[in-house]
Amino acid sequence: MNPLRRMIRHPMGPWAALLLLTAVLLSGAFARAQPPSFQPLLLAFDPAQDRLFAAAAGEDRRGVRLFVFPQPGKQGARPGASLDLAGMISGLSYDSDAKTLFVADAAGHALLIFDRFDPRSTMRASRVLKRFNFPTGVYADRSRLFVADAHPGALLVFEKAAEIDGERRPDRTIGPEQSGLNGPFAIAADPDRGRLYVSNFDGVLAFNLADLSAPPDRLPLPRGTLARGLAFDPKSKRLYIAAPMVRSYFVYEGERLEQVKIQGAAASFPFSIAVDSKENRLYLAGIALEIGIIERASGGLPERKERTIDRWIRWEGEAPPPAEEPTPAPEGPSVIRWGP
Repeated sequence: MNPLRRMIRHPMGPWAALLLLTAVLLSGAFARAQPPSFQPLLLAFDPAQDRLFAAAAGEDRRGVRLFVFPQPGKQGARPGASLDLAGMISGLSYDSDAKTLFVADAAGHALLIFDRFDPRSTMRASRVLKRFNFPTGVYADRSRLFVADAHPGALLVFEKAAEIDGERRPDRTIGPEQSGLNGPFAIAADPDRGRLYVSNFDGVLAFNLADLSAPPDRLPLPRGTLARGLAFDPKSKRLYIAAPMVRSYFVYEGERLEQVKIQGAAASFPFSIAVDSKENRLYLAGIALEIGIIERASGGLPERKERTIDRWIRWEGEAPPPAEEPTPAPEGPSVIRWGP
């Protein structure tokens, strides 16, 4: 078969995922003449310390800026600190048990691991895992680390997650042939039910954590749904799925799936989703200059098929607060920025 025709027919050609994420990141680059405003794309939540991580395009669209919001549920929430990273963040995950932040860098083909992450003192990743093509979603359990590699479409499993570093090969690779993985993006897990959820270009797959060799189940999303962000609520046992092209999120309760449309959503929103299980709150981000907050996330379903954003985390049309920062170390991949 002609290589060009094969690439067109297969939705995950070598650079399809990269082009998709780059288009999302750069969509607002020419919309404003002034310096770029806060435009978050990827989210992760730390329930232990009640803080929200948000990745946004850096100044002049160079690199990425990681914001840390303490107590993001409060009115007028602003970041306490931020971290500048080179490359392009294609995945963001936080393990509150190990206090470890995982940042997938698609441009660097690497996974940055921040052990015992503290935004007040962290200057650079404590470990860097390499050898990826296009790393995206990450999930860590007590002993294993799962990383989604969007091209050619694989789920990589590393044993002894607390020790991995450098160019270590995965202990196990689950490829597209036996799994149906096609542009995997985000990962979430329900340990009690033994399920590992992976968002795909054409829906969400559910793997058996106890038997990864078993063919995964496929969640009953409408045909052709582009599933991106995932977040699992361990309290309500619900999986939240961000579907930007239909301006909705889906709620999966283990058997039943419900679509909730977001009133007034424009462009690709929501692209990423995070859940605060304690406060029953959702955080959503996409192509917007803010983070949307939905209160009482689990209430009203399935009766409420549409929801409005209850309030926003935004800078009301102005750039993020100016940072007082030290001179970046030439050898370091990142530097801390402090809010005023």
